[in-house]
Amino acid sequence: MFFDPNGGWRRVSNRDSRTSIDWAEEIRQLLDVDYPQANKVKLLFPTSEKLASELNAWQKERNRTASKVIWHFTTQDARVKLKHLYPLFEDVETDNSNASNKA
Repeated sequence: MFFDPNGGWRRVSNRDSRTSIDWAEEIRQLLDVDYPQANKVKLLFPTSEKLASELNAWQKERNRTASKVIWHFTTQDARVKLKHLYPLFEDVETDNSNASNKA
């Protein structure tokens, strides 16, 4: 996974193998296609063991401190900001013509 926290951008890929050639192709995609204008790209966590260790430490700390989400907007603001997540319902006029046919 490649993630730009400032831009809110992500790219995830799935490969059948994890060879150095696969890694090189992913980095080429990142530098040549995703961010060709970048002067500097910072790559983090050199091994899966290091990543697992960092994630475990982060999880333990967040749970130790019982970190909670503190929302900084009202429900109405959330409805506006997250409008794309709410379903749209169209008003459908009901036809009551069957009601008069009941006898």
